[in-house]
Parts: sequence; structure tokens; C-alpha cells
Amino acid sequence: MSKSTNYSRWYEKNREILSAKRAERYKNDPEYRAKALERSVNRRKSVEKSLCPEGYAFNFQQLADYLDMSLWTLRDWRRKNFFPEPHRANGRSWFTEAQAEQLKKMRQLMKPKGPPTKERAQQLQDLIDITYSNW
Repeated sequence: MSKSTNYSRWYEKNREILSAKRAERYKNDPEYRAKALERSVNRRKSVEKSLCPEGYAFNFQQLADYLDMSLWTLRDWRRKNFFPEPHRANGRSWFTEAQAEQLKKMRQLMKPKGPPTKERAQQLQDLIDITYSNW
């Protein structure tokens, strides 16, 4: 029997005790808590970087944050065909910086409140056409 098998069995028996000790230490030791949070943030960042395909800078959530709009609004724009289907990799949709800038122009055009005018509708359609041709 290997050492890893022995450890696995030991861990299965002692998992609850270890978890309780870690939880108690996390609750009472600010230095331990800060280090645990830092490790968690670094782990998430490294996973995010490894998932991002070369040449792409934003996933849907990052793009929504960059455009200062909700994720649901951005998804609604996609559903309404305001922009083509983004690149798919690692189970996510990805956008280049140029695509983000194009959508930023669209966001600026959509900001004015009030009833839609024919002029704004035509400007939006022109921008959508440009977006599709440059995607």
C-alpha cells in the first residue's frame, strides 16, 4: 500500500476535525484569514489567466464591467443581434479589445434617454452593420 493511499484513508477519517480546526483558526486568527483570502484570490486569477485564449481580453462579465452595464443587458444585445457571436473557448465567450471598443461606441449611442428617434435608430443600425463587418 502506498503512502498516498494511507493518507487518503487517514484524511477521510479526520476530515471533519481538520475542517473544524481550519474554520476556527480562520475565524479567530486575522493573519491566517488574510493569507487564506490572498491564496484564494491568486488561485482564481491564475485559473482565469489560463482560461483566456491568446488575443482575447474580456469574457462576458469583464466586458459588461468595462462597458459599465449589466451582464443581462449585454446578453440581451447579443440576443437582439447587435453584435455577432463572440469567440467561444473553455466554456466561455471571449472578446478582443477592438470588439470591446466597438461595443463601447454602441453603448455611447444607447445612453441618451428619451423616445427613440429615426435618426438614432439609423445611427444604431449603421453601427451594428459596421460592427458585423469588422468583427
